[in-house]
Amino acid sequence: FFLCDPDSGACFLSIFDTGPDSVSSGEGNLATVWDYAASLYLEGTLKGILIESSFVTETMDQNLFGHLTPCYVLQELRVLAKKAKVETLDDLNVLVMHIKWRILDEHYIQKVRSEYSLDMLDNEQGTCRERNDLNVRFTFVEQGGRYLL
Repeated sequence: FFLCDPDSGACFLSIFDTGPDSVSSGEGNLATVWDYAASLYLEGTLKGILIESSFVTETMDQNLFGHLTPCYVLQELRVLAKKAKVETLDDLNVLVMHIKWRILDEHYIQKVRSEYSLDMLDNEQGTCRERNDLNVRFTFVEQGGRYLL
């Protein structure tokens, strides 16, 4: 959903518990969201995106259960860039949340986070291969944290 300030026009997009369109039987749920987000981005009013990235990229598609991996986050952000007709989403704030805790396994959480610093993400199934070159600003949110955009 979009949260917008009626006075300034600034908007913030929140996406969670939504799998990638490429895996979701072609439903195109996110495509509709990206259409509107692209117009806001071009107007300069899209100030950030809060998006979930629950699993590592190597997670099998059938085990995503309506969630995203770092590779699929990049794939979906590339759809936004394409709809906005830009090569990069320079300095767009993307807040990553909802990393699934594997029995409170801090190593797993760090692995998901570290994938965002890789130049190329590729899952073993060949269903997602993305270059990390969109120039977005990733922040990993913690429950109860406060974030200024």
